[in-house]
Amino acid sequence: MPLLIMAALLAGPVPAYPSSSTVVVNSTTDVSDGDISSVSALVSDPGPDGVISLREAILATNNTPEADTIEFSIPPSDPGYDAGTGVWTIRPDSALPALNGGGTAIDGSTQTTNQGDSNPDGPEIQLDGSGISTASLANALLPPSELEALIADLTAVDRLAELEPRLAGLQAEIEQAKPALYGDHGLEIRSANNTIRALVINRFGSYGVYIYGSGATGNRIVGCYIGTDASGAMATPNWGGIIVSGAASGNFIGGTTAADRNVISGNSYNGVYLYGNGTRENTIQGNYIGLDATGSYAIPNAWGVTVWSGAAANRVGGTAAGAGNVISGNQFEGIDIQGTGSNLNVVQGNLVGLDATGTIPVPNGLEGIEVSSNAAYNTIGGTEAGAANIIAYNSRGVHVSGVGSLRNTIRGNSIFSNDYEGIRLYDDANQNIEPPTITGAGSVQGTACFNCAVDIYSDDDDQGRIFEGSTTAGGNGDFSWPGTPQGPYVTATNTDANGNTSEFSVPVSPPVPPPPEYSRYDLDRDCDIDIVDIMEVASRWGCRCGDECYGTAVSAISQVEPRPLMRPASVRVEPDNSMVASGETFTVTVEIERAVDLGAFQLALNFGPTVVHVEDMALGNFLGSTGRNTAPLGPEVDNAAGTVTFGAFSFGDQPAASGDGVLATIILMAQGTGSSPLALESVQVADIGAQSQTVMVEGGRVMVAGPLRIHLPLIVGQ
Repeated sequence: MPLLIMAALLAGPVPAYPSSSTVVVNSTTDVSDGDISSVSALVSDPGPDGVISLREAILATNNTPEADTIEFSIPPSDPGYDAGTGVWTIRPDSALPALNGGGTAIDGSTQTTNQGDSNPDGPEIQLDGSGISTASLANALLPPSELEALIADLTAVDRLAELEPRLAGLQAEIEQAKPALYGDHGLEIRSANNTIRALVINRFGSYGVYIYGSGATGNRIVGCYIGTDASGAMATPNWGGIIVSGAASGNFIGGTTAADRNVISGNSYNGVYLYGNGTRENTIQGNYIGLDATGSYAIPNAWGVTVWSGAAANRVGGTAAGAGNVISGNQFEGIDIQGTGSNLNVVQGNLVGLDATGTIPVPNGLEGIEVSSNAAYNTIGGTEAGAANIIAYNSRGVHVSGVGSLRNTIRGNSIFSNDYEGIRLYDDANQNIEPPTITGAGSVQGTACFNCAVDIYSDDDDQGRIFEGSTTAGGNGDFSWPGTPQGPYVTATNTDANGNTSEFSVPVSPPVPPPPEYSRYDLDRDCDIDIVDIMEVASRWGCRCGDECYGTAVSAISQVEPRPLMRPASVRVEPDNSMVASGETFTVTVEIERAVDLGAFQLALNFGPTVVHVEDMALGNFLGSTGRNTAPLGPEVDNAAGTVTFGAFSFGDQPAASGDGVLATIILMAQGTGSSPLALESVQVADIGAQSQTVMVEGGRVMVAGPLRIHLPLIVGQ
């Protein structure tokens, strides 16, 4: 990373300039009838109504060249006060003016100072956009034909990101429709070194806070509730939470203290959106994104944090105490970095998929962190103190996809209990670098890519809950880490010199002997060269015990030429992720790969009975594909319990099926809303000799939405 970028990322918040003038908002009215030529003029002449509105205060500060502070002291007698909540609501009739002058602080905490802490659950000043009568993108639907096509694609493609070209094709139409489609932002910032503190901002048709333009630098958004009510306990959504775009740089969202923490939750689109080329070196720290104000339960945004379309060198979290965000409970990805040029972003120190204590699952609906569509050179975690993210209970932990998504480094994190892979590389992402092979886990050793960094983890399964340490593979690929892993299983990742990180390795349990290897001298194929093999070789050479040639045979036995073992068969659900609307039927298949002489199988598919149930199923033709007769086992469907059990066996003189094929096709009905696993349990596979076979198992997941509304990406501009 260039030193200039690194220095900017680590520098911390830009100090606000000293206030030269202060104006106090003392009414929730939206009237502007005072002298707004300057702050001092407005204080002297607030107009016929005798009060100062927020609109007047912003206009006056824009016309005052010095740095200014907008404070609040609105009395309980004001009609905008709700004694039940202890909150004063400002409901603008039209968009508030943008902050154009620079150096303005809008400080909602002064209402507490001046009028008392009437809302112990959060800020006392609320900006409510429901009074602005402009349609918003949140209410824009695609035409029915486009909608149906998109729904079909959502259930067919591996990643929603693959729809980006189609959505981009609608941009010209959206540009023409902007005046009708756009709602208004809550607060708009187009200048430098402004601070927004301790406000509730909700119900705006566009973003709660909009930071735009190359001149928008050094701005701070702190202590706000954006997308929730004033208690931080329920959603009162904006279209989006905070957007930073148009080459805005060096801005700060949140901070390392509880007072600076924003709650950015409940928004219809993304919580925080960094968008476009030149939008760089912005920092998102210490926030709750997708959770309530206590950090306990989900109030989802659609996405948590999105870094899209060329936004680069931004930081999500950090290594300092309190710098990490809690990004959990969102409908789709927790953090999504995508698009050409979305490079050099750093994600460190965050909780992704857990509550604020780091102990209770609050999963994001899809990946904890997604990197896709040519995003490159991004860093997730690190081996230095405080850099690790904790990524757990999501659909996948980290997913990197796309042939152009390269040199993305994923190191030192705690990744565990995600439904599928802890780290997945798809479509040649990160050059599809292979994970290490662990051959011993007493002191961890094995083979890796030449001269690669090898990170060692312990886990309860096949991910990486505990980062144990690192070592470097030699020029021949061998590595050894001398520590004692905690287990019960040990995994590892490779990171090459270019920064590409692999998936987790196959887990092993310490201590583990080297994997079995056959030799041309292991004649009885028991993975062991023993006296049986020695006697057999000697007899083939015409030797008897005690003869000189017998010793030669024994010596030859030690010259092992290993042959690699075949990977075990796998049984999986396809597609592994589905997205459907409530009331629709959808189809999944249960498939087997690398079967050898398949003679019989039986398994159960478990699902969430309040979300989906089984309508029908049929066995596939793979088991009988060689002409053998087949007989079904079941099925037994229990929609109340959320399980279907089925299987089949074959008989006859023909060879058994080997290779890949479909075991069953299952039709399900989406009857509720939410997320349901499609988990494979009690999987049994046997060959035609009734010998049980070891198999790898990978289930699936379905997301069921209510009446489906496709939200188009916001095309930001002037």
